[in-house]
Amino acid sequence: MGIVTLRNILKAVLTKYDLPESYLWIYSVSSSGSNMPVKSVMRATKIVFVDVEDDLYRAVDLFLTKKVNSLPVLEKGKLIGIIRTIDVFGVIGMLL
Repeated sequence: MGIVTLRNILKAVLTKYDLPESYLWIYSVSSSGSNMPVKSVMRATKIVFVDVEDDLYRAVDLFLTKKVNSLPVLEKGKLIGIIRTIDVFGVIGMLL
């Protein structure tokens, strides 16, 4: 359906000061954010994913070309997990 990232949550729940994007970590709490439904902040449903049988190179290619940090992992169309860039770099680190 969609994905919610920490950045999505912070943008929804917290109000950013009028600062450049590089200062995104500076927030003040907004009173309306806590009642917001997830669907109003989640990333679009047309997200990329990998199949459980895909090789690691497919995941790396999607990370780089789609500029995402995590991918849903599907098996027969059902979500079974998530792979993150940090997971992939952990494997690469063990191989080096």
